[in-house]
Amino acid sequence: VAASLWWPREHRAVEPKPSPLVQQAHQLRRLDPPTAYRALQVDRDVLRGAPTPHRSGTFFPAATMIETQRPEFRWPAVKTATYIVAIFQSEKEIARSPLLHHNRWSPPQPLARGVTYVWQVEVHRDGVTILPAPPDPPALFTVLSADEAKAIDQAHRRFPDDHLLLGVLYARAGVRERAEEELGRWIAAHPGDATARALLSSIEAW
Repeated sequence: VAASLWWPREHRAVEPKPSPLVQQAHQLRRLDPPTAYRALQVDRDVLRGAPTPHRSGTFFPAATMIETQRPEFRWPAVKTATYIVAIFQSEKEIARSPLLHHNRWSPPQPLARGVTYVWQVEVHRDGVTILPAPPDPPALFTVLSADEAKAIDQAHRRFPDDHLLLGVLYARAGVRERAEEELGRWIAAHPGDATARALLSSIEAW
């Protein structure tokens, strides 16, 4: 009897319960953009009269929330041009790059959390052109608040391989690029998860 009491019983691994946020996303089969993300969506300008020369392309960060306080700014390259990036908060310039020879730059000092910024790039080539230029909208972005960043950081530490949870958290925070990245990783490991594919499609439609 003593031996039977002493001998350890077999313990089965208990699967962690899905996060309520993930359960809700599974039920809805979509992830809607948060209010803060929608506030960054600005319509293209309607030009009247002669069109203004401009260069369309990818500007990042623009029309999104970002996690890092020192983002890497990227913009369309112009052959043989040099660049200067300027960052503004409420029309006040808070950072300016040196003269750059490549179409990417990160500010040396961290940006404030919970703040919305707008940025532009001066293209120096046969004069100076400001990008983005109409009809493209201004490049707005918001740095996540300290609380939002902390919640995501804790999830990364506790569940580093739960890309579905991380994707949902990024989507709810409005960090579109990272949400798509994490859900893409989950789908690569779980190709049969049709719900995850629906979630990713809903974000891509933002």
